[in-house]
Amino acid sequence: MDSPKQSPLVFVYVLLTIVCMYTLPLRELQQRGAKALPQTHDPVVLTGRRGPLYLLVPVDPEHLADQERAVRRALAKTSLRAWQQRAMESGLDMLSDDEIEAEITAARNDSKRGQRRTTRTT
Repeated sequence: MDSPKQSPLVFVYVLLTIVCMYTLPLRELQQRGAKALPQTHDPVVLTGRRGPLYLLVPVDPEHLADQERAVRRALAKTSLRAWQQRAMESGLDMLSDDEIEAEITAARNDSKRGQRRTTRTT
């Protein structure tokens, strides 16, 4: 699958963010534990053999619920943007309302048929 095309400004921003962000090999964190983490309160990218794996974000115990909500929201927005980009690349953003309704109806019918099969086998 081709990667979504992004504007050069977005690419530069992402590149600068990754380059400027503190990275830490996962193996080093496993071996040294908390001693391997930087003394700053900046996010840390944990890396593996094939590149970035996780993003460690320092938390404030007093605002943990708000911070968790913000991280989940950011991840959801990123996922939504990726799906929107894929829809635009495949032309799905140009479907009419009638075509969308037909897709929904077909998916519901397929789902109902699948449910009937599972109820018969159990």
